[in-house]
Amino acid sequence: MDRVDLRPRSMRHPTHIGILTFALTVLPLSALSASLNPGEMAARAAELMQDGQFALARSYLAPALIHPALSPEQRAHAYYLSGLSFVAERQFVSARKDFHRALEFFEDHGGAQAALGNLYTQGLGIETNVLLGITLFSRAAELGDTRALFYLGHAYIKGLGVEQDLARGRALLAQAADAGEVTAMVHLGASYRAPDADPPEPVAALDWYDRAIEAGDASAMVAKAYMLRKGELDAAQTTYPEAARKLLEQAAALHSDPAILALAHIHLNGEGVPKDPATAHRLLAEAAQRRSSPDVLFLLGHLQDVGLGTARDLAAARESYKAAARLGHPQAMSRLAQQLMQQADPATHAQAGYWLAQAARNQTPRALNDYAWFLATSPVHRVRNGALAVTHARAAVAKVNEPGYLDTLAAAYAEAGDFEAAVQTQRQAIADAAAQEPELVAELTARLAVFEARKPWREPPAN
Repeated sequence: MDRVDLRPRSMRHPTHIGILTFALTVLPLSALSASLNPGEMAARAAELMQDGQFALARSYLAPALIHPALSPEQRAHAYYLSGLSFVAERQFVSARKDFHRALEFFEDHGGAQAALGNLYTQGLGIETNVLLGITLFSRAAELGDTRALFYLGHAYIKGLGVEQDLARGRALLAQAADAGEVTAMVHLGASYRAPDADPPEPVAALDWYDRAIEAGDASAMVAKAYMLRKGELDAAQTTYPEAARKLLEQAAALHSDPAILALAHIHLNGEGVPKDPATAHRLLAEAAQRRSSPDVLFLLGHLQDVGLGTARDLAAARESYKAAARLGHPQAMSRLAQQLMQQADPATHAQAGYWLAQAARNQTPRALNDYAWFLATSPVHRVRNGALAVTHARAAVAKVNEPGYLDTLAAAYAEAGDFEAAVQTQRQAIADAAAQEPELVAELTARLAVFEARKPWREPPAN
């Protein structure tokens, strides 16, 4: 394999997952003291959350939440911490309920207002309402919540729910940074790079990244490493692969998944080092032992699937794909489905259909096309659905009109019993393939003969 190019998806702007340490210092949990020691239980919960043991942390928080000795403000903060634990596990509906409960006990809890505003602006566990989110951020900022200042600053820089104002956004981020909000430092650095800054100011960006790195922030290490790798520091576009790699290794030691992914690609592709797939596999496998991102799990599954840096292990790959799919990774859903379809058991085809349907919800042309092909051509009768296949195939062709997608639409029409449309669509696919992808013509022509015989196309059953 000459070059691996499985880049991670773009990251969304931060949720509260990265602010547990900040949140845990807002209200001293040692103040939660009573005969049953609710303070000790809550403090233990805080430690567990920092270690990533969120469900166990909630088991310690539960008694503290109902202890009669707590003041309304203390109880609100306990609910806030519980909400953060749910956010970390992407259980946003439960998180929203806990943040609302926190505000019921103490309506001026700035952290809960900011956290709830973040859910509204991103549409996590609730219908997106950017204006309400901005209102909550503003209230929390007035109460002195530095995280809210960060969110407001980010909103002004990006023009999210407010008129874009780079200077005001930077001022809000600087205010949060001066109060010790490290994530604000990182975003301030990003605001001096493209596309936010025109022209970019790499020296200013590095200054803020270095401040965050001094505070031990892994995301700043990754961002600076990216600048070094991509030549953002001077007009000659000189890259600094060794310095970048050292920063990534430093961030990886802090369990940064983006750093681990970047290092894995460096070793897979031989960027400034000899190609070393085994090291890439080791980095990903170690990360997967912890609570890791879907991108890490997907790339690990790919290496296990093709036997790169490790012995080929389809069962292990399937488990890695499944773990990534459960965290919402569309490519992992598709890969998992492909593996399931290689099995003869009809029940596995139903599982494959489920994952293809989940992937298609992202509305990418490839995912829509794959699901439509499955619905139209599966050898398992009970999973086929011609009408649904036509709907998804049409959606894919509307986005990308190419021979392979037209072929799927033709198969969908045939499964739905509309052979005239199937033949017409397949002839168009053949004509387009002759000009664009001539190697497909023979395959498409074979299917045309089946449609002309007024028969649907069936994929061969798995052995």
